[in-house]
Amino acid sequence: MERAHDAKMLASGTIVGGGYRVLRVLAEGGMGTVYEVEQIATGARRALKVMHGEFARNADLRARFVREARLGTEIPSDHVAQVIDAGDDEPTRSLYIVMELLDGATLSQELRRRGAFAWPDVLEIVRRIHQAEVDRIEIGRRIEAHGVREQLGEPFQPQGPRHST
Repeated sequence: MERAHDAKMLASGTIVGGGYRVLRVLAEGGMGTVYEVEQIATGARRALKVMHGEFARNADLRARFVREARLGTEIPSDHVAQVIDAGDDEPTRSLYIVMELLDGATLSQELRRRGAFAWPDVLEIVRRIHQAEVDRIEIGRRIEAHGVREQLGEPFQPQGPRHST
């Protein structure tokens, strides 16, 4: 993933990563755009996240985007969208991540539609966000331990219980 996405928006019908056809824009944020795409080989609908070029040229932000893609493949959680693919698309000069497409409204859309949430709904939302964060932290620990093993050049087996710092 080295190139920068030069155009802010991809046109409907654009093929990204050799296998994903852009259907429509789902959301646009400060650092990128999320599209609904069709996975050409299977016909499945997916979400495609593309980083805007001005950010993709920044080495630190590009590295963070790559880390997000890698972590997303390793978090087995019902509360986090599963990453399916990622790469650097030569024709569009796009850094991209392909994820499962989740149905439904975003939290902010639902808040605008319904107004204030009832307390039981707030607690359920917080519980799900918390669980996603717990899953992410656990994966981070596994990845960190894997990095230590790679640096040591030999398998590393923790010997005792975890201690909080």
